[in-house]
Amino acid sequence: MKKNTRSENNEKLNNVNPNFNENKETLKNNSTNNTNNSNTGNREPAPVSPVSNSPGPNASNSSSDSSRPGCSDTSNPCSNSSSSRSSKASSSSSENSSSDSTGPLCPPGSSAVSLDKMTVNIPGQAYPIYFTSGYLSRCGDLLRQHLPETRKVFIISDDNVFPLYGSQLIASLEEHGFTVSSGTIRPGEASKTLETAAGFFDELIEQHFERNSVIISLGGGVVGDLAGFVAATYMRGIKFVQVPTSLLAQVDSSIGGKVAVNHPRGKNIIGAFHQPELVFIDVATLSTLAEREFITGMGEIIKHGVGFNYDYLKFLQQNAAEIQQQNPDLLLQMIYGSCNIKRKIVEEDEKEKGPRARLNLGHSVAHALETLTDYTHLTHGEAVAIGLVQEARLAEKLELISSDLVQEIITTLQQYSLPVELPSGASGDKIPARDILTAMASDKKSFQGKVSLALPSDPGECQIIRDWQEEDLLQILSS
Repeated sequence: MKKNTRSENNEKLNNVNPNFNENKETLKNNSTNNTNNSNTGNREPAPVSPVSNSPGPNASNSSSDSSRPGCSDTSNPCSNSSSSRSSKASSSSSENSSSDSTGPLCPPGSSAVSLDKMTVNIPGQAYPIYFTSGYLSRCGDLLRQHLPETRKVFIISDDNVFPLYGSQLIASLEEHGFTVSSGTIRPGEASKTLETAAGFFDELIEQHFERNSVIISLGGGVVGDLAGFVAATYMRGIKFVQVPTSLLAQVDSSIGGKVAVNHPRGKNIIGAFHQPELVFIDVATLSTLAEREFITGMGEIIKHGVGFNYDYLKFLQQNAAEIQQQNPDLLLQMIYGSCNIKRKIVEEDEKEKGPRARLNLGHSVAHALETLTDYTHLTHGEAVAIGLVQEARLAEKLELISSDLVQEIITTLQQYSLPVELPSGASGDKIPARDILTAMASDKKSFQGKVSLALPSDPGECQIIRDWQEEDLLQILSS
């Protein structure tokens, strides 16, 4: 771990707290200047086109607009009204999800000088998710508004992201009176360990961080999981803020409060639920993301369409080329859409005691593959893509879905250059199916000694299935 301590900024705080419109949830810029990113690194931030100033389909203050086209327009699958999602345990030991085509998929209308806001309403701890493009310099202002009494901040990042965005974030925080320290890790799952977390505990103790202090995660999913774990366990829990810079983290791991480190026998086995104080998503940070890392985020995004919103899946299919070219309007729509799908599920089941387990669609096989390949051969999104296909094939065998839907899932993943077949192991041979099942048995999603699988059941729907047969999955994994 590398560390960097900055001295306190004693300038007077400009602690203006604007009134948020919770329906429209758009926060206008309080300043006229946007700080440019002047950091250095292996890959400089590329210019990002400003987001359109025209109002989006949800620009009305009303939370419902019956005159607006619905999600049948799959090139722009937005909807204003929010509906609840039900989950029932059936006689076959399954919990169902319904396709939620009525949930808002798109932000209320963004511009380079505004922030769109979504609120995660968890009992006792509602927190906002902010969306913007090219406006990381606003983060310190927002953090001061939400945490007016906090003084000390510790940024946890990695050696790739911190040179690109660390200075800009530190400057924004110091401008608003925070004392900032930082530490970085080597990128990758290999750094997500108890040993790495212990190094940060040493730093926090040495620098006298208190329960009123805050840890900020600046980076992708690995950094967010590790930083959140440190925040959840230091002094039995201190404040935590997510500033995700990878697509995977922006649409998935930064939302919902799951934090963890890995164990040699399983991924994310040691962890907690620890909700952030806020999440700040700047899609402009994706311009410095390696192509493979951008594509890996699409694995989780496609999962959201497959299991929770079929219109969203169609949106991803029809806009695949422009999304991969990082059209900023489409990126905001897509990221907002995935965040909203996950938000509603987290609100329904924060601690994953029931319906939230549906978000593990594709993950049982995926986590086994990551473990068996030592977290080095596949990215998380690539493993999820492969897991989606294998688990969809099992769903077909169980007569939950048609072969046409299985092929549609495969085709969508291939549109984004994601893998769909099982990888080879260290020997160069295909990973044995029995090894995958053995690794799955250690999964934290086990129930009474058996892994509960989230399987697709209809377009845009999934179920929790507990009564599947190992022989069926063995046959699929061996084919």
